[in-house]
Order: sequence, then structure tokens, then C-alpha cells
Amino acid sequence: MDYSKIALTMAIGDRRIAKKILEAMDGREMEEGDIISATGMSPQDLRKVLYILQGENLALQLRTEVNREEGIRRVYWKLNRGIFKEYVERRIKEAMNLLSRHVMDQDSTEHYVCASDPSHMRLPLDEVLRRISSGEEVVCEICGAMLVPENKEDEKYAIEDMIKMMKEALSLIKNSEQL
Repeated sequence: MDYSKIALTMAIGDRRIAKKILEAMDGREMEEGDIISATGMSPQDLRKVLYILQGENLALQLRTEVNREEGIRRVYWKLNRGIFKEYVERRIKEAMNLLSRHVMDQDSTEHYVCASDPSHMRLPLDEVLRRISSGEEVVCEICGAMLVPENKEDEKYAIEDMIKMMKEALSLIKNSEQL
């Protein structure tokens, strides 16, 4: 399985840009100007992406050549394909850990959410009590609906389901090298 698009998308956060970079560089060393031409990205946007990838160790800045007479600086990059699979595994494990901690926090803290749309607003119980004691209204700041206790079980079930899917994904990744 090719983990390149998954790894770059995880790092950059945009599948289209990840695809452009992969198609342009195609496993070879490239000069920054050539990558700009191949992807159609602005120099600033490309540098942001390359520095993000470099920070995640997914791209390597190989060398910089400076022609002082012409005032030109050429920077050469290559994707670090050797770690794509490990990067995907690590990011999935990090997400699983965050979700597991969130489930534990849910068990210890009560929250109130907008009765109309829970995505509007979410407050911990102590903030709701503070607002009540100071005479403030305890309503959604977006739509004005009442705040109601959050249904922890639905969220907990959804998170546990996500963790289960991530474990299955990790299992598939581990088994892919045996195929």
C-alpha cells in the first residue's frame, strides 16, 4: 500500500495539495522553482507546505546553491518516502490517545450544550454554575436556545467507535507489510 498521499494529507491538511506535491516530485529530487511550476502554487504557499513537511520529517531540504553573480538561490527538496508508513501509524496512535483521554475527561466532567444544536456551544458545569450565580443567562450565544446536560453516552459511543476503527486501520497497516 502506498502511504504517501495519506501521510502528506495528514501533515498538510489538504488532500489536493498533497496530490499535487506527490505528482510533481514523483520520488525525485527537485528544485523549488520546478515544484512551483509543476504545482501552480505560489512560492510562499509552496514554502509553507515544504516547511511543514520538513518539520514532520516528510520532506528533506537537500542543498542550497547560491549564484551570487545572478542573485539566484536554488533550493533542492526530496520527499522522505522511507518514513511515510511509520508517520501514518504514529499519527493514528496519537489520535487514539487523544480520543481515549477525551473519554476519560468526559467521565469526570459534566458539560452543557445547546439544546437546538450541540455544535453551537459546550460549557463545563462549573462555568454554567458561575454564570447562574452571577445572574447571567445560561443560553446558547449563537441561537439563544437553553443549555442542557450533554448526553455523554452518545458521544462516548461515537468516540469508542472511532478508536475501534483506528485500531482496525493500524492492524491493516501492520499486516500490509506481510502481504
